Amino acid sequence: MNVTESTNIIKIHSYLLTINELEVIDSEGRQSKVKSFTYDKQKQYNIIELNNWIPVGIGYQLSLSFNGSFVKKIIGFYKSKYKDSDNNTR
Repeated sequence: MNVTESTNIIKIHSYLLTINELEVIDSEGRQSKVKSFTYDKQKQYNIIELNNWIPVGIGYQLSLSFNGSFVKKIIGFYKSKYKDSDNNTR
């Protein structure tokens, strides 16, 4: 993740997914401790609150272990494609 504004909150869309484990690690290998982990049913995303604020200018990695099923709608965990700036399909 690229942090553009210092924060202690990470929001991820996760409709129809069950997140089992997560960790946030900075580019120097330090793990941020999770203070709370909640689900906003109306907006369909998880809210991860960290004990510490993550500053701008440091790279972070968010790792998740989750369960979900591929569905035929554009909700939850689904397969998609896009074209990058070189017109390659990804």
